[in-house]
Amino acid sequence: MIIQTREISLTLGDTDQVKRLGVSVQYAKDGKISNNSLGTTMDCAVQGEVGKSAVYTEAEARQLHIEEGELPDGDSLVSPADFISQCMTGEDAKDLSDEETPLEEYTSSQLERAVSRVKEQRSMKQEALDSQLTKEREEQEAMEESAMRNMAESGLSPQIQRQLAESGLPVTPDAITRLTYAVDLAAERTNFSMASMKFFIANSLPLTPENIHGSVYGAKGNGSTWNENQGEDFSTVENQVKHILGEAGVETDAQAFEKAKWLYENQLPVTAENVKLCQLLEEIKELDTDTLIARIADNMAEGTRAEKANLGKPSFREAKDALGDFWTISESDIQRTFPTEADQIAAKRQLEEIRLEMTAAAARTMMAKGIRLDISHLEEMVEELKLQEQQSREALLQETGLPITTENARVMSDTVMAAKQVLSAPVELFGATIGTKETQTLRVVASVAKEVTQQFEKAVGTYEAVGTEVRRDLGDSLKKAFGNINDILDDLGMEITGMNQRAVRILGYNQMPLTRENIEEMKAYDSKVTTLMENLKPPVVAELIRRDIHPLEISLDELNEAVETIQAETVIEDISFRKFLWKMDHQHGLTEEERQSMIGVYRLLDKIEKSDGSVIGQVVKQGRELSLSSLLSAIRTEKAEGADWQVDDSFGGLEEVVTKSVSISEQIQAAYATTMTANLQKNLSPKVLREQGENILDMSLETLLELCQTTGETTEEMAEYYQQLVTQIQEASAEVNGPVKDFLEAIKMPDTIANLTMAKSFLKGTNKEYSSLFSEEESERIQDSLDDPDKLEEVYEKIDQSHEATLAEKKEKDDITYDGVLNLAKMANGISFYRNIRKFETYEVPIITEDGVTECHVTIKSGEGKKGTVEVSMVSDTWGRVQATFRVSEKHVKGFVTAEKTESLADCQRMLKNFEKDLEENGFTMDSDSLIQGNRNSLHKIIEDRVEGAKNKDLYQVAKCFITNVARKDDAE
Repeated sequence: MIIQTREISLTLGDTDQVKRLGVSVQYAKDGKISNNSLGTTMDCAVQGEVGKSAVYTEAEARQLHIEEGELPDGDSLVSPADFISQCMTGEDAKDLSDEETPLEEYTSSQLERAVSRVKEQRSMKQEALDSQLTKEREEQEAMEESAMRNMAESGLSPQIQRQLAESGLPVTPDAITRLTYAVDLAAERTNFSMASMKFFIANSLPLTPENIHGSVYGAKGNGSTWNENQGEDFSTVENQVKHILGEAGVETDAQAFEKAKWLYENQLPVTAENVKLCQLLEEIKELDTDTLIARIADNMAEGTRAEKANLGKPSFREAKDALGDFWTISESDIQRTFPTEADQIAAKRQLEEIRLEMTAAAARTMMAKGIRLDISHLEEMVEELKLQEQQSREALLQETGLPITTENARVMSDTVMAAKQVLSAPVELFGATIGTKETQTLRVVASVAKEVTQQFEKAVGTYEAVGTEVRRDLGDSLKKAFGNINDILDDLGMEITGMNQRAVRILGYNQMPLTRENIEEMKAYDSKVTTLMENLKPPVVAELIRRDIHPLEISLDELNEAVETIQAETVIEDISFRKFLWKMDHQHGLTEEERQSMIGVYRLLDKIEKSDGSVIGQVVKQGRELSLSSLLSAIRTEKAEGADWQVDDSFGGLEEVVTKSVSISEQIQAAYATTMTANLQKNLSPKVLREQGENILDMSLETLLELCQTTGETTEEMAEYYQQLVTQIQEASAEVNGPVKDFLEAIKMPDTIANLTMAKSFLKGTNKEYSSLFSEEESERIQDSLDDPDKLEEVYEKIDQSHEATLAEKKEKDDITYDGVLNLAKMANGISFYRNIRKFETYEVPIITEDGVTECHVTIKSGEGKKGTVEVSMVSDTWGRVQATFRVSEKHVKGFVTAEKTESLADCQRMLKNFEKDLEENGFTMDSDSLIQGNRNSLHKIIEDRVEGAKNKDLYQVAKCFITNVARKDDAE
């Protein structure tokens, strides 16, 4: 018998068992370039087929909240692409789009982490709402009951569908099938015998539905009781067992000893983990079906295959229930548990720390690790929360592509948390900070927000928060406390809008004078702070860190200016414009005149946004109400009147005023209007524009914005838009294979969804949108310059600039549509993509024929001395796909060509003879070429072997000769 520190075993074979997770390599390399299908190289070497399997990072494993040492087999985790396919919903797309980072700019792994993050954020937000909005919860339950009735009528399981929805998963036939299958497997738990348990533990199986099913049928015999005695005397090791269990925190009660004895007598390792597993298996056997379904569905939402779900991990519903019990800990509970005053003080501190950080997700992870949520485990809970916080910080860095350093993790986490603290604080925060708003930093404001929040939670428990609109549960009390808000606004000659009403309430909360000036100032401060905090999403914070800007230490004015600069450099305009066009295209029955009018409104706001505040400043200076009509008039007369306003739309008011006698009030109004105009552009609703007609011209911008936010397109109406985004992302990520990613890695481009799509099209020669940009004259300029690398790059750059200007003009057309702007965006991506690959001497050479544009790829591979390789791939109207490889050494050329169409080989051979003559005229000699019918897998694989920046004019000359002959023959046909 062997007794070890952590386990007792009857045989030497059971000791020191270490099971390691074998992480597979996605594309194994043995010195050759791997490929999934047979490919022929110039030297006719044939590559064998190489298998592939998914690779998962440590961070991706942590995403599933799995402890180190307890990682499941690789095939239980889904790849990032599969996670996106199975778990990403339209709601996820909306949340990420609201962060104003284009989804196509994410890599698959970054998008996976981002989706997981927004799912968790929604869960946390829901927790907060559930704890305060009783009425909304009741309404939601009524809606769910109605949905269940509808689902029952569809003939599918209401339980399964409801749980998928609750877990944030798309309710699709595939998801229903996968969840149902896993539940059926786990249903065998009711037949789980002692023999099954022995089989389960002896094979160290993870607690999953498929293993429950397998253990029931893989076990031999029944073994129906815990008290089977197979002759071993447990009493001789009882003290050691007690010590082992105690060290691991397992209560050494009669039930635990019963399990330990059974393990010992059945020649199984006696470890704390196995004792806990025995207890857990007993619990799983009695688990009700609702809870079982919830656990599997929540696992699925985290990217685990349904049949491999961790059944020992509680559902979010269970975690919330457990948290509810935990929050009932009272002063008397602390006194009974901790006898000394010092221990009681420490316990209170730990309780406060836990209350600040604990979420249902964190509680669920703790429970899965066996950490009990009770007063006797406070220290363990605090340590686990610290570990989860560290993992969360690293996940944010990986999502945004920042280097994982302690400093980056701290700044990112602290900034995101500070913004969250401000948004969740009572609006009384504004009263405490408005007096020093010009010098306040985010760190200071967040600190004040934390203090104010704690004071209100102790005093009243509920309040109106900075980042939320008026809560329904406060409706009656607000009406009683502020029943005369509208009268106050009328007396002051101010419009009755939601923002004005909120400003009055904030002043009332803070016992500040209700003057017009104070209302305007508070409204502007409220809008600026709230907008800034909402903009501090991880992608923006990451960019601030990259630019060495510390978000917590600079003034809010400076921070807002930096954030706006970052946002202006992204394609935010495209995001909001695309969404606006989609809404407009789905307003059925619009006339052409209505379409042009709506696009005109959007572009008016765009011009105002880009005017540096001068247009708004002119309207405010004239004392006119800010409306579309007054702003349009200001744009038309701005130059004639010689106005020279420079309004700082970053935070505080006017940065520079050339025009004199501008009051503080006018500065505040101008700053507020600038922020409001930007928000209106993002939220502009064709539905509202159509309903209001000509009324919108004289309507205040504030009223128009509120109408767009409250009566514009509903969540249901926009669901199709976001689902389309999800579908596009899923299709792009699902169809991408290893060679495409290899190609991007070789040319040092990130494997974003956009780049993957472009690279796939490039390798297949199917990027028709980009090729269609070229004119015949541009094609000839490129072909003429092929023998001069430096001149060639100049020609391309001028053509790129011309194409970019053309796309900008097309985007400004009145008949632009959603599909049209998507197509223009793809073309713009193509310009950027091909500009980048030219750095690696890979070129797109369009060949214009009577039948349209033929795509032609040229890759120059030059190394030391005067030898290298030219590769050409194109689709010819005459020969189909033509692929050529030419190796050049000094002035000698060796060639290998494939042509797709068998019937045209003789004609192709004649073209090659002319090509050889052209080479000779340029001083080259050439061996007899090798012409074969067929296709090669890819000609661009060894791009990574090339010396970057190496130039060889001879290679370019060979490429020019070949392309000229192919183009000449193709055009003649």
